[in-house]
Amino acid sequence: MRVLALILGLGDFLDAMNNKKPLSVITDRDKAMRKAIKRIFPDSCHRLCAWHIQRNAFTNVHVKDFTNHFSKCMFMEGTVEEFECAWNDMLEMFNLHGHKWVTAKRSRWAEAYLRGHFFAGMKNTQRCESMNAYLNRFLKTRLKLFEFVKHFDRALSRIRHNEAKAKFETHHSSAVLTTKLYALEKYAGTVFTRQSFLKFRDEMKNAELFFPVSTENHGGYRVHTLTKFRSPDKIWKIEHLEEIPETCIMKRWSKLAKETIQVHHDNESQVEESEREDLKATKHHVRDPIIVKTKGNPGNLKDKFKKPRHCGKCKKVGHTVRKCPEFVNTHNAFINIEDSIEDMGDMPSLLNHKHGRWIKTRDK
Repeated sequence: MRVLALILGLGDFLDAMNNKKPLSVITDRDKAMRKAIKRIFPDSCHRLCAWHIQRNAFTNVHVKDFTNHFSKCMFMEGTVEEFECAWNDMLEMFNLHGHKWVTAKRSRWAEAYLRGHFFAGMKNTQRCESMNAYLNRFLKTRLKLFEFVKHFDRALSRIRHNEAKAKFETHHSSAVLTTKLYALEKYAGTVFTRQSFLKFRDEMKNAELFFPVSTENHGGYRVHTLTKFRSPDKIWKIEHLEEIPETCIMKRWSKLAKETIQVHHDNESQVEESEREDLKATKHHVRDPIIVKTKGNPGNLKDKFKKPRHCGKCKKVGHTVRKCPEFVNTHNAFINIEDSIEDMGDMPSLLNHKHGRWIKTRDK
């Protein structure tokens, strides 16, 4: 059942990659995964994760110093015959000829058997595990579907931000030159991306440790012999090269790595656009509906029909209490009466007006 699920998953992956099968695959020692890969990717080179192999060697073989010798044989650079010789010596040393785990499947993890296959410098599933660890910072086990999509998009946005930042530094800044091969290092900084340039510069620094021994002319080329290893960087220094030959530059390491992808993507976009135009001619067009006046809120209708203000005295419209004609006439009449009383002078009391009322007061 699990093999069937893995086969379906790998089939979906193959459809997403436009049926382009990978050259190499790295997994752990999962039998179901191995069967699914063998069925879907029969021509791919299947390699077992070196980290899992070392851990299993420590747990399956309880012999002192075995893990160190096992790791040396695993990462040994040489031919298959040299590896088998070193491997048999190790089995003799620890008396492990009859151990099934040690003797089985070494062609899937030994470096000697895997030479010539492209793995992009990877020997384990660390790249995948690091991506899983990164996503675990954003994802939890009990997230709902819409929450999962939201958090997953945020994680991808962070990755795209880091890639955009690295691209900006590559195209809009220059690295500090530290080696003696100034011209060659400067040219490498203009060709490679920043991360690739740092790796290239480390190799250039190692070239300063080698010394030429002899130089032989063979027709149109020369062979330089160094003290210990043949270093291409040292040959460049002897030949006074200021630029890296194009045959030594891998496009996926250079700044132009994405341009070919962009051109291919643009061509596919044009083809897809033409296909969509053809489909438009054969389909019924669904247009926008006719716009009609809806009922809705009348808007500023309140401002158009303001409630008129009434007088607080006579309750009529058009004036206020201060300008009310009735109040003004009453006030004038009161003033005339008060003036008449003051002229009489013998009245025991005065009439005082307060707040529109007549109040009788006595003289003190």
